[in-house]
Amino acid sequence: ELDDLHAVVLSRESVAPYLNRVLRTVGLEAEERACFISYGHLFSQEFVHLTDRPKNNLSSLVAKSYVALVFVPQALYDRQAPLKIQPTPDVVTRILMLYKGVPATHIGRWRNAVKRAEESVQRWIDIIDLDVRRNDETLCRVWQWESL
Repeated sequence: ELDDLHAVVLSRESVAPYLNRVLRTVGLEAEERACFISYGHLFSQEFVHLTDRPKNNLSSLVAKSYVALVFVPQALYDRQAPLKIQPTPDVVTRILMLYKGVPATHIGRWRNAVKRAEESVQRWIDIIDLDVRRNDETLCRVWQWESL
């Protein structure tokens, strides 16, 4: 859940480096990490004035001082949004990140999440519960990554 008990909260400027560390840890290549992070100009300063964007547009986050984010366990993601592929791959890796902007005036409601952001990003491997074979290039692998 995207709440103080499960999420991390980061300053807007810290999100891209944090995501880069998380995504490198889960096995995404540099180009894939860059694509994920830059989607919608995620945390670019030049988009600060775009506060009238739709709620789900990543660019709207820059109007907030902080960003709360959480990665969804793959089993939960699979139950909520089944993925059928034929022929069946050896390994399917699905990464879903939920996020929302947090105004500076609300940061006190996120004390645990702010502290949690200082922990090792390795924690997300256990939470997402990724298949240890995800980086085995001898296998047929499918990767899917999204953010909402």
